[in-house]
Amino acid sequence: KAGDTLAVGTSGSFPASAVAVLCAATELGLNTKVIASYGSSMYGATRVEFNIVTMLRLLQEKGISLPTVDELVFIKSTQREEE
Repeated sequence: KAGDTLAVGTSGSFPASAVAVLCAATELGLNTKVIASYGSSMYGATRVEFNIVTMLRLLQEKGISLPTVDELVFIKSTQREEE
């Protein structure tokens, strides 16, 4: 219900999913805490300069009502093992 707290863990692998969850939480009036990984797997926010945190902040700047992304962020390595 409105006012409840929702923790959202997300990564750059599924940016559209993260945006959908955050929009729904905002619409429902939830107190949202976001922990986002800057990294992604092979799909999604794979460009270092355009990671999930940057995407969410850009949407906020453009007027999309989203919760603020917490500064606690896990950094995932973008290096892949050689085959």
